[in-house]
Amino acid sequence: MIPVKTETSDIVFKKEGAGDLPATSCTMNDDVSPCFETVWELTEEEKQQVLESGRIYLYLVGQSVQPCFITTESAIIVNEN
Repeated sequence: MIPVKTETSDIVFKKEGAGDLPATSCTMNDDVSPCFETVWELTEEEKQQVLESGRIYLYLVGQSVQPCFITTESAIIVNEN
């Protein structure tokens, strides 16, 4: 999968030896809990694998699990004021 910079991306996470990870800083629906949205684009091979298996794997690094979710649509609400 390839991380994608979107029109709302406003931060880039960097780590030595890893590619840049663009993200959008946001808050959850409660307008209090901070979060980040990252967007990933599947290669044609990965699309086929998902079609065949119906599975996507999420790896969380560290010794605790942060609340997270995976979705097929952005949960970012853009206020156009």
